[in-house]
Amino acid sequence: MLCACGSGGNDESFGLTEREFVTGPLLSFQSPMLLANAGDGTGRVFVVERAGTVQVFDGDAGVTASEVFLDIRSRVMTGGERGLFSIAFHPSYASNGLFYVHYSAPTSTPGRDQRSVVGRYRV
Repeated sequence: MLCACGSGGNDESFGLTEREFVTGPLLSFQSPMLLANAGDGTGRVFVVERAGTVQVFDGDAGVTASEVFLDIRSRVMTGGERGLFSIAFHPSYASNGLFYVHYSAPTSTPGRDQRSVVGRYRV
């Protein structure tokens, strides 16, 4: 698994570099949408999957496994361009545990089959 990170590096037009996080068949992601860091100093890396899960693993150590950080598959509507899209961490996440996710959800409104949700969660 590769991540385009930071500035200065391989692509001068964008200032991106590649960093390999995982080698071999250690982790398996289903439709990964986003790779994120909480900015809490732990070095953990979060992978958002379209179906409604967020996997987390230690991005600084030798990666051997991931664990489920969030599972909202029962709330997420998938198919086509629907699903869980992103995660964002509060600037004070390390002390308050707040984070936000953006996803598609079903609706009961006539003529509309989905709605866009930004949900707030606390660890």
